[in-house]
Amino acid sequence: MPSRRFLLLLPLALLLAGAAPTPPAFKEGVAAFRKGDYPAALKAFKTLAEGGLAEAQFNLGVMYRQGLGVTADLAEARKWYRKAADQGHPKAQLNLGTFYARGMGVKEDASEAFKWHKRAAEQGLAQAQRLVGEAYVRGQGAKRDLILAHAWLTLAKKGGDPEVEAFLREVAARLNPGDLWEAQRLAESWEPKRPGGPVTAP
Repeated sequence: MPSRRFLLLLPLALLLAGAAPTPPAFKEGVAAFRKGDYPAALKAFKTLAEGGLAEAQFNLGVMYRQGLGVTADLAEARKWYRKAADQGHPKAQLNLGTFYARGMGVKEDASEAFKWHKRAAEQGLAQAQRLVGEAYVRGQGAKRDLILAHAWLTLAKKGGDPEVEAFLREVAARLNPGDLWEAQRLAESWEPKRPGGPVTAP
């Protein structure tokens, strides 16, 4: 059974990531959301989402998941998360993986959950890095590998994940010195992947 921590979904993203200019309609949607005017926020985000803006697609996924300004609908939430995830949005990838891990509106699928969590982890999202490390420990969706598990858990710790410390110590205790060194080397040599860029170790 997957960890209950999979139930945690990331909240609405109120700012666009990166250097791209923020569309005025997105700012209007954010302002409406902050005032609790969810129907107006939903309308603003949906127009942008249908035009292909990944951040708006992610926000729609959150609003459909939580039933903000609309009836909660897991299938619709997953649709918008998938659209954003396909564009490389790491939080959408994380939430989409969570849907598959927990069977939320879709058949539970550990391999599909691992795939999306790993894509988010490769971009530096600490929570996803922890989930990937845990998957390698348990052999859920991926072949069991304690070296890779330790490497990903180390990255999650560096990224500030608050839940990883005890699990990381547990995995370290199960590695011999040579394997522990290799895990640390992989973590130290890792670089985040840009959407569409090359995959790097681990």
